Amino acid sequence: MPLLTEQTMAIAMTTPPMHELRRRSGRVLLLVALAATLASCGGGGDAAGDAATAAPVSKQHLADTDLSIQPKASVLHIFRKPARAPARPSAPDTTAPSVPAGLAASNVASTSLTVSWTASTDNVGVVAYKVYRDGTLVGSPSATHFTLTGLTASTSYAITVKAVDAAANASAASAALNASTASAVVPASGYPVSVIGPVEIISWAPATAYPGVPYRYRVGVIGGQAPYTYSVVTAPSGVTIAAGTGELSWTAPASAASPVSITLRATDSLGSAVDQTLSVQVTSSGFYFVSPSGNDSTGTGTLASPWKTIAHALTKGATGDTLYVRGGSYTGGFDFVAGKITRLVGYPGDAMPAINLNFTNINPRSSHTWVEGLEIFNFSHHGFHVDGSQSDLVFRRNHMHHLYDPSQSENPSFIFFADNQYYDRIIIQDNIFHDLFDRGSGLHGDTTANFHGGASIMYNVRSALVENNEVWGIDGPCFKDKDNGQRNTFRGNYFHDCASGAIHLASQYTQDRIEVSWNVLIGGISIGQQPGYIRDIDIRHNTLLGSIDFGCVVGDPDSKNFIVRDNILIPDNSFAYASINCKFPDNSLDLSSQNKTLSAEGRFDYNLIDSSYAYVFGYGWYATNLDWSAWRTTYSKDAHSKKTAAQLTNVSLKDYRPKATSAACGAASDGRAMGALACAP
Repeated sequence: MPLLTEQTMAIAMTTPPMHELRRRSGRVLLLVALAATLASCGGGGDAAGDAATAAPVSKQHLADTDLSIQPKASVLHIFRKPARAPARPSAPDTTAPSVPAGLAASNVASTSLTVSWTASTDNVGVVAYKVYRDGTLVGSPSATHFTLTGLTASTSYAITVKAVDAAANASAASAALNASTASAVVPASGYPVSVIGPVEIISWAPATAYPGVPYRYRVGVIGGQAPYTYSVVTAPSGVTIAAGTGELSWTAPASAASPVSITLRATDSLGSAVDQTLSVQVTSSGFYFVSPSGNDSTGTGTLASPWKTIAHALTKGATGDTLYVRGGSYTGGFDFVAGKITRLVGYPGDAMPAINLNFTNINPRSSHTWVEGLEIFNFSHHGFHVDGSQSDLVFRRNHMHHLYDPSQSENPSFIFFADNQYYDRIIIQDNIFHDLFDRGSGLHGDTTANFHGGASIMYNVRSALVENNEVWGIDGPCFKDKDNGQRNTFRGNYFHDCASGAIHLASQYTQDRIEVSWNVLIGGISIGQQPGYIRDIDIRHNTLLGSIDFGCVVGDPDSKNFIVRDNILIPDNSFAYASINCKFPDNSLDLSSQNKTLSAEGRFDYNLIDSSYAYVFGYGWYATNLDWSAWRTTYSKDAHSKKTAAQLTNVSLKDYRPKATSAACGAASDGRAMGALACAP
């Protein structure tokens, strides 16, 4: 018989037995009832007449047919769907992508530059690009930009790009971009590139990412010469980095078969570069969750069934695991537990969790503790009390406020590093700290008034980066590197309205290789307050509404190399540079601090001083007061500096940029504006 067509065919059912119809591969079992039974269900029509016109259908034909069955009285109507044509093997992809176009150079330095281009198109999809420098392959990025490093200053290079698809078809080379590197930047005579050392990445990145959740990481760099430029060398699609801050942006996929490899690069302003490769496993293992709506008894700590309290959650997991804190309010203290969760992070996308500690504090127990994205308030004495030898700690994007000190002269601070072992590679980045009470207010145990606090007080901290924080309302200096600090960098911060100035480098025992750069500081910088030597201190590119004080320890025989360059100083009606001499035990005057500052160990240049005060140097304990002329001619200080109005844009509105007409513009030793900020347009 002919094959079934798309026409309706009827099968008459006149006998009680049921006919079993099966679709091929056994997917559907059709039991066709008796025609009489169908009729009894309300179907009309003449069964005999329908049967007379129906063509017989074999079981095999039915087995080879996609069926759609409709009852009509005692007749079963069968519709045949069009037969599927057999799949043909696809032809191989031989079409090359379009040629990359629009090549352009940016971030041009003496030893590096970034080339970008418009994306190529392809019938299947572009998977990578090949970048050539003078005909030599130098990189294969997936993104439409690439940073070339290791170049020679003042040299032209021909750069071309090819696009490659998944079938390895390559486009023709783009038109060549002829790009030249900048001239070599030579630091001003007598100034090192950095007292810290070569450019170095000290931050570490989380080794795991939760599926579908933004992965947060910011590169932490010290050494070399800031500012830095950040770029992605190799990474999966979707990974980007902010060129000016090193902030990584990536949302982890739903799954990944193996660890994701991401290579990032930091390049300093002299063209020196350093890479960091991250290996990130996308997994839900090692992640836990708390929420104000959670339950410690019945919750499982998952995203769908979170716990309620942070204190309960921190008794779970293992070292290296992450606790995501959902948005909302939490009350009550908590503490880290040895061997348990070490990363405490506000859940990305939620409002910042608000945690009322109820006048307690927190103790990190191990290295690689990470606290990010939390508002924490009502601390007592030492907010985070670090005591031991914990290193690689990260405090980032937190808002810490209202700390009350029940002690007397015991260094109240939001982050306190006790006088114990060394603490290495500490990151304090993008935080806000304010309202630390050490003024005898009577509030919550604060009964003494000795202004002994700081947002952080650091003993024995090495290779730290304190970057892009805002601090105010501290009973004491805003930040205090107190004892045995080495290779620490304070960069890009805004410190203001603290009781005892902006930054104290106290050198209680020793202190060396400290960089204070690119900060806006309302209040003074104090160098060398307590016994011990202090040396290799670089104060550069700051906008300072206040003075720089040199304490008596500056006169120690081992103290040396104090660099003050490229700053804007507005000391109001006072000295720009203040020397604090000491007295010997017999009460005779010790002028060694003044003498050391005035010697070749004090290197002052390329600064702008905005002051109508008669003297630029002097202060107390019978220090020699020097006016601008004597300071420059007698002691050869500030030879390229300027004493004039800074012309800041609007101090009352906290706009500290020099106006375009300011003498600070383009006058620093590196050709940039003096101070921390670029000139306003």
